[in-house]
Amino acid sequence: MEMFLGKQVRADDPAKTVPDLDIVYRHFQRNLQDILKLSCNSKTKIIFCTVASNLKDNPPFASLHRLNLTESDKQKWDEIYQRGIKYESAGDYIKAIEQYLSAAQIDDGFADLQFRLGRCYWAIGEYDKAKKEYIRARDLDTLRFRADTKINEIIRHTAGNRTADGVYLVDTVKIFESKSPHETPGEEIFYEHVHMNFNGNYTLAKAVFKQVEEILPERIKRHETDERLLPTEAECAQHLAYTDWDRYKIAEKILNDYIKQAPFTNQLYHEVRVERMGKKLKELKANLTPDAMEKSAAQYRSAIQNDSNDWRLHYKYGELLAADLNNYRAAAEQLGLALEYVDYYVAYTNLAMVLASLGNFDGAIAHNLNALRINPTFSDAHYNLGRIYQVRGRLDKAAEHYSKAIQFAADYVPAYLRLGVILYQQGKINKAVKLYHKGVLVAPNNELMHYNLGCLLAKQGHKQEAIEELRTALQIEPNSVETRTELEKLLNKRY
Repeated sequence: MEMFLGKQVRADDPAKTVPDLDIVYRHFQRNLQDILKLSCNSKTKIIFCTVASNLKDNPPFASLHRLNLTESDKQKWDEIYQRGIKYESAGDYIKAIEQYLSAAQIDDGFADLQFRLGRCYWAIGEYDKAKKEYIRARDLDTLRFRADTKINEIIRHTAGNRTADGVYLVDTVKIFESKSPHETPGEEIFYEHVHMNFNGNYTLAKAVFKQVEEILPERIKRHETDERLLPTEAECAQHLAYTDWDRYKIAEKILNDYIKQAPFTNQLYHEVRVERMGKKLKELKANLTPDAMEKSAAQYRSAIQNDSNDWRLHYKYGELLAADLNNYRAAAEQLGLALEYVDYYVAYTNLAMVLASLGNFDGAIAHNLNALRINPTFSDAHYNLGRIYQVRGRLDKAAEHYSKAIQFAADYVPAYLRLGVILYQQGKINKAVKLYHKGVLVAPNNELMHYNLGCLLAKQGHKQEAIEELRTALQIEPNSVETRTELEKLLNKRY
């Protein structure tokens, strides 16, 4: 997603400057019509689904002013907008709305403005107006990661009223609205902008299943021997082993791999969102007591007993056993069972880490190589191979794989740290310094990166630069005794 930061698209951009959205819409409609034609020609029934997104709890990723806005109007707009922000921050939503509406008279195409209006309307209980502004904010978002109103109109139009032709529609947007407070989908259904949480996935799956059930041929319906009820959300969670451990792992991934990364970092109210999600993550972590972990393990065993052919159950249970229960032999067994069903590179790498923990380095090397056979750019496998070769004293091989880990994942901090140590051990201090300079750019808040760089700069005689790096490290981690000791040596000229 970060790649698109420089590729923003206004809702009204002309085709001569960037690809016009109308062209995108026409291509999308033509593609759907081609799919429809194929299905009708082959007499295959088809179900179209509209695409819902988070309206209430996901601000726009980026906003742009309209193209013909003059500098004087832009300055006037910003003055009014800033007054609105002050009123909103103070909780005076009525006055904030007045300011935002005044700014909209100058330029109403700025997505963040519309979202702030929606938030203020929501705060005073004007939910219909809030929903309208939230929708407009999404449609004006210049980083267009969410299906907008036009996209869903095209889907509805293509499906039409054609059930006689075997064409059906599951209107996910309307279904999610019916399940959301004041018909405005938010965190109740979505993790972030589009990815559904367990409740959202269940709601969608249930809607699609019911539509499939309605259009099944009579010859299949006649074989139904009982009126089985659909499983509840809780029953699905039990069958899929969706445990407290899974809830924590997912929440951790969403926060650290999505919300804390660009372009989410550019969104309105980002700090508040991170604080709220961080608090929730701590609560989930606190609930993972030894008894809770054993309960999660029992849920996996029960689910596997009910469906031993589900490779994902074996894979996830292996992760749980290895990562949090430290039962490496059982973890190796479960990951091995998963690999009997699927040639999955991540499973190979996880099994390799488990085998390394058991001291089986040859097996670990073999499985990491299996992962790279499937995905040669998988940085985790390269990093793991680097660690094994480093332990075995094969520093050239270790450096080769650490370098590849960084090549394929420029922010792979552990690979920087370990490769730097190897370069220093090999007497290649200049290369190590160059590497750490690159590392502090991709990970400016990593204490060890600054500490290692500071120590190496000191060895090169670059005292002032070394002091700056060590001071930065100490700011990040004030309680580091090692950093403080090295810094005092330099300051006292005893280094």
